[in-house]
Amino acid sequence: MGDEIAHSQFLPADFSHFEQHLEAETGLLRQWFRDKAFSSQVPVCGLELEAWLIDNEALPAAQNSAFLEAMDDPLVVPELARFNVELNVEPQSLHGLALGRLQQDLERTWARCQAAAAGLDTRLVMIGILPSVTQAHLNLDNMSELKRYRALNEQVLRLREGKPLMLEIHGREHLNIMHKDVMLESAATSLQLHLKVSVDDAVRYYNAAQILAAPMVASAANSP
Repeated sequence: MGDEIAHSQFLPADFSHFEQHLEAETGLLRQWFRDKAFSSQVPVCGLELEAWLIDNEALPAAQNSAFLEAMDDPLVVPELARFNVELNVEPQSLHGLALGRLQQDLERTWARCQAAAAGLDTRLVMIGILPSVTQAHLNLDNMSELKRYRALNEQVLRLREGKPLMLEIHGREHLNIMHKDVMLESAATSLQLHLKVSVDDAVRYYNAAQILAAPMVASAANSP
């Protein structure tokens, strides 16, 4: 899913070709379920941490290209915005000291990232929504220099027939935002855990994750 693409403009034949591939892959997946072909080496956990690059005034610093060049690490990759990056670790089988190893791997990568950021007169911050980010930062000039992100923006707007994206939250305080591209998505970053479980347990794990989502957001949103 993270592979770069050659161009962001598509012809009707491209969509038809994609549909054929998707149908073939769905058939293959169906066959794998019938044949019980999935790995039995479970549970396994990996994680990714999305972080912000900020300048000396704690404003978003759109320098992820230079930062990633300095890191030169396949586990540290771009995100949608030029002021965001993603840190990954090697997955661990969930036995023994697995959680400690995941933490140690992430801390080592984090330390190297901070050193690389300091060389650009920036620093890295882990937080959900950076308090200093504004609508002015969330524009296409700050989109990472990858064609797949341009394609994402173009196709989302095509499917919406050009209608802008609306963010409307009514509570103790109200938030109403109209945005004409997908860069609004880059305002939020997170720590994501990736858990591989058995096929027989997958539905129960999925349902448990949905139940836990609301209290997790309530307790941890925008915390370091």
